[in-house]
Amino acid sequence: MSVDLKSASGAELNLGGGAWDLLLRLGEAYGWVPAGTQAPRRRRSKKPWPGNYDSSDGQRVAAEDAAALAAAFERAAKDPGRAKAEKAIRQELDKDVLALAKKHGIEIPDDLDDDEYVPVTSDDLRALIVFLGGGAFEIS
Repeated sequence: MSVDLKSASGAELNLGGGAWDLLLRLGEAYGWVPAGTQAPRRRRSKKPWPGNYDSSDGQRVAAEDAAALAAAFERAAKDPGRAKAEKAIRQELDKDVLALAKKHGIEIPDDLDDDEYVPVTSDDLRALIVFLGGGAFEIS
């Protein structure tokens, strides 16, 4: 699943769902405290909106929250130990996926190739920082 980020300024980014999950956790590792998203404009459910970032329902992220996430990515970009932090986050994500698969009776092969992991580059972080500098955005 991919995630499309659409800024109020008109900028757009397309990320793989796994990359977005990694980036959200990377932001948290570098001090971002999620404020929670606003419900999608065309939401039909009467249930309270959970404020999540990890679905692509058209939820909105406020400009202040985007700025806080950009600041966290700035700190990450400057950290020479970022690769180690990313590896720890990836291991957490892998554990979460395995637990979810087990819960739903899905078998995951033991020999998954860890070499497929592509680290977040400084250029990736700069592009995200510029995007987030555009203010509020939508996740779809």
